[in-house]
Amino acid sequence: ENVSFKNGLAISYAKLGDLSRMKEEVHKASNYFIQAEKLWLELVRDAPQYVQFQQLLNLVQERLKDLS
Repeated sequence: ENVSFKNGLAISYAKLGDLSRMKEEVHKASNYFIQAEKLWLELVRDAPQYVQFQQLLNLVQERLKDLS
């Protein structure tokens, strides 16, 4: 329920996804990006006043597309 906590967790998942992608661990990276995406989808829905959440969501969705 805590917006700041959820955002921090999503950022952590996204960073782990980036790290896994750099190590060419595609499956792991995809899983981390999916977790980040779920959290940012909730944040965009629940706190639309924070434009940054939508920007981060778009970024992680682009990274998921790149892995496909």
